[in-house]
Amino acid sequence: MSWNHRVIRRKFPNGEVLWAIHEVYYDDDGKPNACTENPIPIREYSVKDIGKTLKRIRRALKKPVLKYEDF
Repeated sequence: MSWNHRVIRRKFPNGEVLWAIHEVYYDDDGKPNACTENPIPIREYSVKDIGKTLKRIRRALKKPVLKYEDF
């Protein structure tokens, strides 16, 4: 199973819409099949690791937005 960061749009019953970065997990065919319930925090054990996380987030911004409701 692989994973990456992705932008996910989540609609709430009150009509509110939030866009956030989540970890998304893929099946063996490369299709998204799970995501974290909550957006990821940006916290790491070093500044270098924060930079790595930000690189993954920048890559996520170039991919299509996923819908939370699809998981």
